[in-house]
Amino acid sequence: MIPEALFRTFLHDMKNNGALFFEMYFDETVTAFTDMLNGQVFPDKAEATRGVSLRAFDGENHLCVTTEDLTDENLRALVWEMARQLSPANNKKPLPFDAPENIGAVTLNSAYDWNRYHESIIRRISAEQAQAKETFGEDIQVKTRCYFQNQKVQLLSSRNGAMYDTRSRCCIRTEAVNGDARVTNILTPVSYDDLKSAIRKNGLVCKSRNSGPDPIPCPEGCFDLVLLSGSSSLFFHECCGHPLEIYNAMRPDAIFRDKIGRKVASDCVSLYDSGVREGLWGSISVDDEGNPARETVLIRNGVLEGYLTDLVEGYRYGMEPTGNTRRQYYKKAPTARMTNTYLAGGWCRENDIIRSTKNGLLIRSFSFGNVNPVTGDFTVRITSGNLIRNGAIEEPFRGGVIRANALEVLSSIDRVADNLSFTNGFCHAASGRITVSGGQPTVRITGVPVFADN
Repeated sequence: MIPEALFRTFLHDMKNNGALFFEMYFDETVTAFTDMLNGQVFPDKAEATRGVSLRAFDGENHLCVTTEDLTDENLRALVWEMARQLSPANNKKPLPFDAPENIGAVTLNSAYDWNRYHESIIRRISAEQAQAKETFGEDIQVKTRCYFQNQKVQLLSSRNGAMYDTRSRCCIRTEAVNGDARVTNILTPVSYDDLKSAIRKNGLVCKSRNSGPDPIPCPEGCFDLVLLSGSSSLFFHECCGHPLEIYNAMRPDAIFRDKIGRKVASDCVSLYDSGVREGLWGSISVDDEGNPARETVLIRNGVLEGYLTDLVEGYRYGMEPTGNTRRQYYKKAPTARMTNTYLAGGWCRENDIIRSTKNGLLIRSFSFGNVNPVTGDFTVRITSGNLIRNGAIEEPFRGGVIRANALEVLSSIDRVADNLSFTNGFCHAASGRITVSGGQPTVRITGVPVFADN
């Protein structure tokens, strides 16, 4: 931990040399992995990191250095070197709500400490695995990795004072394999009491080879796509969420640049990012600048309302931080990132959407090819689905590629169901790997070109 008195001394030096903002971020993270195969539990693997990040901003220059040496002498040397690189404070617009003389201390804690139940969770999952193996037969291989993480964070900031947070996370990733049939599920329990039923419902959904007709190759042409609830949650995360992070949104060729208050999607589209939805993996108490988590409206009824914003980029463009500044750990400089991004549910029923589709594809799962977070151009692969003819679900297909643009997709959504569901996952970007959730009800996108997967 960093003594608050030492931070005050460093802050004084930084302010005298032109810093508008200065923070010190300490974290100590212990991550344990437990692997299981068909009920057999393997020894835990663990890794630990501990260090501090120093960050300063003078209105133009954004400096960030990291170290594992927490001695006063080393930290003082780093601060002096950073101070030398700052520009003078003459005629700078002040940083809003900066309160350097009132450090104050706020202690936060995760709502649930998963590490207390490590052994119990392992026992339950290994028993479920053994049962799955017995149920699904010798050809099935059931692999599970339980991921437990405990992170202690101290944030000393000229803007938000002193924050102390303990973050406990548990993720269960299960993969069931039978020949070339593979099902993967990332499950984050909402509460310990719900763990067993959640594993049975979602964590060990094992499928042997398709007992029905073999999937046909994906047809080519222009189709109405019906995306089942949850099947493409991270589709909207990738293709719509990343372009709305301010670093991407304000690039010269960005698709959402200068479009706040303008129509960017159909009327039935409302897109949110919420760090405060209980039980989701992207939920946080405060972000990594000390800003409280909140729900941010990105698109409401088709109209763009805002971006995900951090302190530095927000200062440059006259916007307040939205509580989305995130990083994996101290070695990464934080930036505006998503938490739980979701397309809000509508008023349609899923069955009504399918019945009203004449020539379409029912999409059950995607895998990503590539996404340009600035232009919104993307390529995704359809991994499984069914044809829809005159409102009836017909033969399964496999393969197929969609090449489109986020604005085209948002403008072509004409039906949104009332069955919003969320998917947990990881997001990789410049500030590291972070936990997120994506939410999406069943939706229909009209007139989408689909190509063969060569």
